[in-house]
Amino acid sequence: MSGKEEIRDLFLRFGIELPRRFSRKEKDSFCSTAGKKFKECGYDVKAIAGTYKVRAVNVTAGNLKRADTIVIANYDTPLHNFGNPYLYYPLNGPSTVKASMLPYYTPQIIAMLIAVFFIIAYVGKIDFAEHLIFSIIVTVSIFACCILGFVMSTAFGNKCNMNRNTSGCVGALRISSLLKNAKQKTAFVLTDYGCSRHAGDQVLRHEVADIDQKLVIYLDCIGNGDTTFVGYQEGHKKEAKELADLLHAHTMKLSPSELKYTSFSFYPSGLLVTRGFYREESENISIPDTATIHDDTVDPDYVEELCQKIASFLEQKRNTVESKAERNENEPA
Repeated sequence: MSGKEEIRDLFLRFGIELPRRFSRKEKDSFCSTAGKKFKECGYDVKAIAGTYKVRAVNVTAGNLKRADTIVIANYDTPLHNFGNPYLYYPLNGPSTVKASMLPYYTPQIIAMLIAVFFIIAYVGKIDFAEHLIFSIIVTVSIFACCILGFVMSTAFGNKCNMNRNTSGCVGALRISSLLKNAKQKTAFVLTDYGCSRHAGDQVLRHEVADIDQKLVIYLDCIGNGDTTFVGYQEGHKKEAKELADLLHAHTMKLSPSELKYTSFSFYPSGLLVTRGFYREESENISIPDTATIHDDTVDPDYVEELCQKIASFLEQKRNTVESKAERNENEPA
């Protein structure tokens, strides 16, 4: 199977056959299938679970302790947005929260307004002795509005998630199949609750105490857009520029305030690879249609090219390390 066929097969399997990873049952099905794909590539696979307010289960491939590099993507998918579509900002957590707050809570707001109307208009007329059926209808309607608004804002997972973050998971799986010399020193983690709460990221930090001494490559929405960015934190400009030059991407230094509410904030030594639509007025990229049925557009050929280049980057780094070690061994004492 060619690279282009392989990447399309991965998008078919994880974007069409297993498109939603919201309930525990859906997540377990995804984890099982992803684990089998990693095993086919020759990696040892295990699940790492932990509880940080919610129970999170991560899929890991390779030896996390021995790895110099960890490639990460979150596999869970977001709540369905019943309100107006909003923009997702992978390089700016507060902007995402600000943009999504009203759309996510629109059902609750509408339900509460209807409930308030019933309360003002009819509660004073409730009389179970004289008007039993009318009183029951009004009472049930008020409670139904409150419950329905809450359920619509919290209980429905989005069913179409090709870009966020199926594209990141597909990227991690594809890179794992491309590595050769760097394979023994690279691990992969698909994290849980990356769309909210970030429990999977906390589980990973607990599992790998020295993760800040490793290179982390975080893949977030790499499937659609006109501009690729490599985000980095203080002290990691060199690695970011090396990777960005290979990807023909832009670099952006991210401050702690910009990383608030993001999974990437858990990885100070990381490089965030993302692709979106550049907005000159904000000097940032945004991604439309996430958390809606319209998150159905990805460019498999670009994702394949990106994965090939990231794999090449990892191979180059590994070869450099081995060459340096070999020179040190050959130097006279």
